[in-house]
Amino acid sequence: MNLKQLDDVNHQLLRRWGGSSTQPVIVVDVDAQTHTLESRQRESAVVGPNRKKRGKPCVQLHVAFICHEAVAQKLVAGNTHCRRVLLELLSAVSDKLKTDLTIVRLDGGYLAGQILSALIARHLQRILACRYDWVLSQGVVLSPQKWQRIDETTRFYDVGRTTVISTCKHPLRVVLVEKKQTPLEGSKSRRKLIRYGIAENLAFCLDAKGVHDFYHGRQTIEQFFKESTGPFSAGKMPSQKFRANEAYLQ
Repeated sequence: MNLKQLDDVNHQLLRRWGGSSTQPVIVVDVDAQTHTLESRQRESAVVGPNRKKRGKPCVQLHVAFICHEAVAQKLVAGNTHCRRVLLELLSAVSDKLKTDLTIVRLDGGYLAGQILSALIARHLQRILACRYDWVLSQGVVLSPQKWQRIDETTRFYDVGRTTVISTCKHPLRVVLVEKKQTPLEGSKSRRKLIRYGIAENLAFCLDAKGVHDFYHGRQTIEQFFKESTGPFSAGKMPSQKFRANEAYLQ
């Protein structure tokens, strides 16, 4: 059974039992997981952006989710940038569902002028994380009175429409987030202040907290990856062959 057949089986299961093909608004979440391999003799196992085990050879599994279901996936070499896989995955999802996609939710790794321009050309609504300092570098001046405090640890600033990256002049609405991260009890880590932005061009109106909550709906992806490497042993590649490992993950 080849990869195409395995993918067709997954697609038929989703159509029969899943909810991804019946959503009135198609929201696609895309993310990637790094799989560390101990041997460079495995096909496409190369040193790449491996946060947990720096300098180790790895491969990357990129997955597109709808309604928390893995609709399309692709295994690539460890040094492949996530932006190179994004548009291919979106095309695969659109072909499977036989409909146009509506909204794409992405993390900050996908932020690039080329990607934003491609999403604009496809008429896709998008919501993605962006660098806090990149937003300020566009000439944004913050007024202390306009911060909205949600609780003791989190506050938002609705910037309005602005450019978020110099290589794409198309403006997006931006919400800045400041969150104080409290370390776990007994930890020696210090309390950190996390700053980031969320940029969007959604066709419906949300307040600053609504933008934050809608974007973070994609965090269920992390649970998928934890389950795949835990109970399903996705981190233990059984073969030296790249395509055999891709079939195993499928």
